[in-house]
Amino acid sequence: MKYIFIIILLIIYSCSTTADIKETENNQVEITEPANELIGKKFKLVSIYPEMNITIEFDEENIFGFSAINNYSSAYLTDGDIFSVKSISTTKKTASKEYRDAESKYLNMLRDATSYKLKGKRLIIYTLLSNESLIFEEF
Repeated sequence: MKYIFIIILLIIYSCSTTADIKETENNQVEITEPANELIGKKFKLVSIYPEMNITIEFDEENIFGFSAINNYSSAYLTDGDIFSVKSISTTKKTASKEYRDAESKYLNMLRDATSYKLKGKRLIIYTLLSNESLIFEEF
């Protein structure tokens, strides 16, 4: 089910127009890409496991951060408020069961992300199968 949703999301994303085209006074065409408001920002998870210093950071094509035990990274897509994460890679460290469970829950919720909202310094990532959202604060 998740993969069908992601495929549909990717089809919609690939069919949408993401560039603004405008004509200047000299009849030249100028194409501008919309700015992704997440690029260059770093957030700390505050809604669950705030003591574990879980983070997420954005560049133009990838997310990366710390997930309680390991560092992780993944490609991501945004289109308006739609947000999806491709397969997540992590380092292979281990820790106590409490930390392993926290990391697993966080990464699973991140994999199930469907949309996001940025309100000031607060990032909310909504998930498909969970009534819980991931809430981050910028730092």
